[in-house]
Amino acid sequence: MKNVWNLVYKDLKILVHPVTLLYCILSMGMTFIPMYPAFIGPFYILIGVMITITTEGQYKDKEFCGVLPVSKADCIKARMLTVMILELATIVLTVPCAILSVILLDMQLMGMENSFTSLSGVLLGYAAANALMISADFRGQFKAVVPSLIGMVLYFVICFAMSSLWHIPGLEFLAGNSAANLIRQLPLLIAAILIYLLAAYLTCKASVKNYEKAVIG
Repeated sequence: MKNVWNLVYKDLKILVHPVTLLYCILSMGMTFIPMYPAFIGPFYILIGVMITITTEGQYKDKEFCGVLPVSKADCIKARMLTVMILELATIVLTVPCAILSVILLDMQLMGMENSFTSLSGVLLGYAAANALMISADFRGQFKAVVPSLIGMVLYFVICFAMSSLWHIPGLEFLAGNSAANLIRQLPLLIAAILIYLLAAYLTCKASVKNYEKAVIG
């Protein structure tokens, strides 16, 4: 595991573009925009992930990792952890701003406000986008721009779907961020966290197979 964390450090120091920090700040700031969907801000970090993947090709990072005394599985685990660190850091920094915006602002789009439902949609959207971006990054000629764009579209589809669940009879509690509603939304958030982690594990396994085939071919 030491090799994996050394590779994560390498990714964060060399591959992650400084503009990624701007995307994180954007996510925090957008929570204070009235009538603005809560899942738009966290989306921007996916652009930072795509830039990281394209930068990797310019720096010939895979060739560099190929001469290091590390396994292909370690390289993929490190890339997944790097992406997860960027995404989870965005969420951790954005949530306090979201809480403050709920206190200060009362103009929010029903179903798209800062709530556990919106946060669940963000996590599920991240999981889907990661599955496409990471697996494509280690397949064939290591070109992942188109899969990344598809992943971003899928992120919005999932988030919009989650924000519409409250229209189903009996699920009205999924809209709103009152204390009572948040408590009832908590199981959904826990399920989204578990799916996010499971998707990361399965994406790593699939990416190892892609990487092996791509390098051998």
